[in-house]
Amino acid sequence: MSGVVVIALPVTGIWSSTPDLVETYNFKYRGGSRSYGGYANYIRVDERFVFPVPEDIPPEEVAPIFCAGLTVFSPLKAQGVNSGSRVGIVGLGGLGHYAVSFASALGAKVTVISHSPSKKDDALELGATAFICTGGSDWASAHARSFDVILCTSFAKDLPVPEYLSLLDVGGTLVYVGIPEHDLAALPPGLMIGNNSALRGSNTGSRKDVLDMLELVKSKRIRSWVSVHPMSQASEVVQKQAKGEARYRFVLKMDQSLM
Repeated sequence: MSGVVVIALPVTGIWSSTPDLVETYNFKYRGGSRSYGGYANYIRVDERFVFPVPEDIPPEEVAPIFCAGLTVFSPLKAQGVNSGSRVGIVGLGGLGHYAVSFASALGAKVTVISHSPSKKDDALELGATAFICTGGSDWASAHARSFDVILCTSFAKDLPVPEYLSLLDVGGTLVYVGIPEHDLAALPPGLMIGNNSALRGSNTGSRKDVLDMLELVKSKRIRSWVSVHPMSQASEVVQKQAKGEARYRFVLKMDQSLM
């Protein structure tokens, strides 16, 4: 295994009598046992749930890629995003910054859609070619039927979903990966019927998605925007996260004195 890093994804209940979905470490299987390994130095894992990670991906970027990265890569792949695709990314945060990087690396023309212009420079640096600020009054009509795919990474409670749908070209798809804090606004059926659009959701990806994502990250030299902090600063990092100060993922690193 020299030169190869492996990481485990959430797994099914290997040790219980009935397979169960386990979201992360310390979740309980139906049989009563638990999933371990969250902050361990070493863990023994079934080989089906580990993945080879290219050496040139920095270790501090690996975990965010397997979480937020896979969350957005999977729907981009499922929607067939490639060279010539017109992709809108709603929200530029922990999920959105990966979505912009990946869609751009796949050859798409990417536009970031945000309520504020404050992240426009970041969007362009990540690979976006355009930026739409929803703070104006005519932004939706000005960009009607401009996208093949829109990926919504935001979890804001007041998302203008009908307006997002109006941005889709005929046969386009709006995919939710961010989980809103409240129910979606009422959607007029004629809106989707009129342009034959679709509204979908996406959770995570398959093993093949993981391997394809890692190859894209390696071949296109995609780098995560992360801020690394020692585990001793966990409390401060959580407070910064709550204030929306992440640009765009916080990573906690185990203190050497505790290893």
